[in-house]
Amino acid sequence: MLCVFAWLPEKLLHQPALNAQTIRLLSVSLPLSAIAACLKGRCYAYNRVYLPAVSECIEFLLRAGTLAFCTLFLIPRGRMTVISAFALSMIAGQGSTVLFLCCIRMPYRENCNICSFSFGRFLKQLLPVMGNASLVAILSTTNDALVPLTLLQFGNSPTEALAQFGEFEAIIIPALFFPSVIQCVMSGLIVPELSKAKAANDSHVIRLITERALEQTIAYALFIVLYLVQFGRQIGETLGGDAFTGQILRFMAPVVPFIYLEIIMEGVLRGLGKHNFSSVNYLAEYIVRISVLLICVPMFGFYGIAASYLACNLSGNAVRLFFVIRMTGLKPVWKRILLRPAIALFGAWQIMLLISKICIMLRFSAYAVMAVCAGISGLCYAAMLYLMNRKNRQFSITKSCTGLSV
Repeated sequence: MLCVFAWLPEKLLHQPALNAQTIRLLSVSLPLSAIAACLKGRCYAYNRVYLPAVSECIEFLLRAGTLAFCTLFLIPRGRMTVISAFALSMIAGQGSTVLFLCCIRMPYRENCNICSFSFGRFLKQLLPVMGNASLVAILSTTNDALVPLTLLQFGNSPTEALAQFGEFEAIIIPALFFPSVIQCVMSGLIVPELSKAKAANDSHVIRLITERALEQTIAYALFIVLYLVQFGRQIGETLGGDAFTGQILRFMAPVVPFIYLEIIMEGVLRGLGKHNFSSVNYLAEYIVRISVLLICVPMFGFYGIAASYLACNLSGNAVRLFFVIRMTGLKPVWKRILLRPAIALFGAWQIMLLISKICIMLRFSAYAVMAVCAGISGLCYAAMLYLMNRKNRQFSITKSCTGLSV
């Protein structure tokens, strides 16, 4: 692969030497990225989740420092382009991750069992997943390329189309996905736990972990929806957008529960070893997304992009949820998963409106209003959920203890 990237710029792309240098630098990051992913997986397997988090912090600091050094000393003198500086910062950050995780010693566990997972079996399971992942990557790139083209069909100028697409990718999507870091960590934690439970044929633990993960994810996502609907305009302006960005952010807020559920259910599927289903489902999602994009964006403009996201998330996660429920034998308690969070959310909404009015009367800044409302209403929301679920949780614990004693 490194030889291909070294040959590609000059022979195929006919690019200048600086661009060729950039692609060669990026090619060096490929093995580093693969090694770092394997080392992070090793940490997750040992339930040392904090180690990848620390490595990512170190990687961020080193990447930022490298980019700042290049910007101050190398780029002004013409020794490096901006793109090459980004590539060098990526190599430095990923290299730091590999070095840090290689130096970590995991607890030694003596195991006399013979591994039954052969390399041939590994390839047999790996190749279909790799093929589907490559196809999904192609479809994702196709979707991104079609967005400005369909906006042009709606009647936007090329400048407007690219500007709106840039706002969508750089402001709206990060704002929707940023709170999901909690779900990403939870997803990484439940994979080894579900794998161990599946190996032990402990269906009760699988159902318990899945139910608790779904319950907490829905409750958390509903509060994020409330916050985005209430402060979407301010968030859009804070991130560098305009009123239109805030309007789209509020319009796409209902997609948040499906996005966060997808992260958790993908962790459940990986923990149960259903990678093939996950890959095929992603493929179907992108087919739906591109189809809706081609139909709706020329008719409704930028709102068609939101419709394509909503359609693919609704269809894909409905299939995921059905498959997860069937695989785990889960019988969702909708009263605890939906009804109680909805009641607590209504109370948090009223508290948020009251606090917002008080802060405006006291002439707080917009950032202070957002922070105070998020903190107080979030604590009240969590407290109401805890009080509503406490009686049920105590009953479940008592029932379990009674069953054990019997």
